[in-house]
Amino acid sequence: MKSIIALTATIALAITFTLTACEEKKKQDGADTKPPEAASEAVEAEQKTAETAETAWDKRIPAGYKLTEKVCGDLNGDGEDDCVLTIEQTKNKDSAGFMIFFKDGSDYKLVLENKPCFYMEFSGPTLSIKKGNLYFSVESSGTCSRYAYTHTFKYRNSEFELIGYDTIEDECGDWDENHVRVGGSSSKTSTNFLTKKKQSILNGKETWSKITVQDPILLRKIANGNADTNDEWQPRWK
Repeated sequence: MKSIIALTATIALAITFTLTACEEKKKQDGADTKPPEAASEAVEAEQKTAETAETAWDKRIPAGYKLTEKVCGDLNGDGEDDCVLTIEQTKNKDSAGFMIFFKDGSDYKLVLENKPCFYMEFSGPTLSIKKGNLYFSVESSGTCSRYAYTHTFKYRNSEFELIGYDTIEDECGDWDENHVRVGGSSSKTSTNFLTKKKQSILNGKETWSKITVQDPILLRKIANGNADTNDEWQPRWK
């Protein structure tokens, strides 16, 4: 009789344990699985947040300009992503400018603005941020020619200073009386303002030279607010 009672108690205990485990499993499944409506609402909320963030950038653009490109990356070495915007006039298509924002807590602070900085002879500029450096590149190409210019700036002493200037100029030349290309050339230059050295490669022949920098070329001074001249973009060293 005692054995029957003990067996009955064991079976009851096992049933209770099984039911408890099933209830816990249901609770976990319910916690991990969101209803389709909730999942859809979460996606919509993320999309709205992203749209709000982009709209916030648009509101920072000066009147008469539009945002054409935005790149982000750490420029001042604080481990936070800063952002650079290129802006273009809505009426005058001959010039473009930029705005640089440093991450400041949960917001961004405007630290540099130069609206008519670039002369839009080419299709650029294209911006990129790599290893803390800011690159402005313009490029133009034809049937058998290519021209590319890249300015490299680094944030030093509370200024964006030009530390590098690279060029590529490939020209195919003309046709002679036998319809053969003649007079073509290929040249590359790379100027380093930190080491004050310049590398030149003309038709495969490499040469090195030293440069004398008159004054640091600062990004905030380029073009001096004059969209009709591009002199400040020309190398000011010898």
